[in-house]
This record gives sequence, structure tokens and C-alpha cells, in this order.
Amino acid sequence: MLKVIPGLGSAVSGLYAGAATYALGCALCFYYQVIFDGHLPRPEQLKVFYAEKFAEGMRLLRNIDCTARNEKS
Repeated sequence: MLKVIPGLGSAVSGLYAGAATYALGCALCFYYQVIFDGHLPRPEQLKVFYAEKFAEGMRLLRNIDCTARNEKS
């Protein structure tokens, strides 16, 4: 729905997609670490971990300094 707004919608959609990809990758690593330790993670654990990493991914992506790339040109 956000993509209806030109420019801003694409940026926000990209931010959410990037944060979701980051969180999914972290959750996958968490899952396999628990499995390798001989346990089975509970769905609640994974949901909480994913939500934390999604928020972290949003913070990381919001703080990217895009001006550094433009100064090199």
C-alpha cells in the first residue's frame, strides 16, 4: 500500500524488506544454533527473537549514511 506514494513508498517498502531479511537470517542462525545444541526451540522463542532482530534491522537500516557514497563520486 505504501508504494502508492512515489519515492517515499518505495523507500519504506525497501526498509521493511531489508529489516525482514535481516531478521529472518538471524532467526535462522538462532534456530540452527539451538538445534546444534541438542534442543528444539519453542515457537514463542523464535517469534520474540525475530521481533527483536526486526527492530534491530530497522534501526541499522535507518542509520545508514548514504552521504558517504555520494561524496566519493
